Amino acid sequence: CRLTSARTPAEETALEEIAVLTIHEFSFAHALVALPKEVSPEWLQEAYSAMLTRMHLYPQPDGTLDAYNLVAASRWMLLVPRSKRLSSQGVDVNGMGFIGCLLVRGDPHGGSMLSADWSPLKVLQDVTVPWR
Repeated sequence: CRLTSARTPAEETALEEIAVLTIHEFSFAHALVALPKEVSPEWLQEAYSAMLTRMHLYPQPDGTLDAYNLVAASRWMLLVPRSKRLSSQGVDVNGMGFIGCLLVRGDPHGGSMLSADWSPLKVLQDVTVPWR
């Protein structure tokens, strides 16, 4: 993903008007924006930029960003910075994991490959960045 970081003063003011929210039950860094009923492409770009800024995700000299997942629904967008792709228990997490869809592979012999203290929230915490 390649982004530019130059913004005009008017664009900076627009960023301040977008409410970037968090979910207190999540112990990992994330940004949530509620979408209005009518939304323009420009507003979506500003909301996306505001979420990147809140999460301290800025373009590197080569134009790339650190890893993150973005989930967009009809009423909201969620951005979550990532520390790694696989949890320590081998669960591969993508953006769908942050809306409750985790695919867990089973043991070829019919057992579970997960430990007894496994939970979806622990898996998400394992692949994300803690609050700064």
